[in-house]
Amino acid sequence: MDPALAAALYITVHTVDGLVMSVNPKQIVALRDARDAEQRIVHGKVRCIITTTDGKYISAAETCDEVRKLIGD
Repeated sequence: MDPALAAALYITVHTVDGLVMSVNPKQIVALRDARDAEQRIVHGKVRCIITTTDGKYISAAETCDEVRKLIGD
C-alpha cells in the first residue's frame, strides 16, 4: 500500500509503553479522558481511552484533545 494513502486512512497514537498504533478513525466511536490521579482506573501514563466499533479499547498516551485533532474533529 502506498504510504501516503495509508497515512490518510489511519491516525497514529502511542501506547503507554511507547509502541506506535495505527488506528482507523472511522472505527472510533468514543474518546474518554483518563481520570485524575486519585481516581485512576488505568495505568498512570494513559491520557485517553479510545473505544472502537468492535467494543475494544485503546489506551493512548496522547490526550483526547490531541486524538480529536488527529481525527480532524
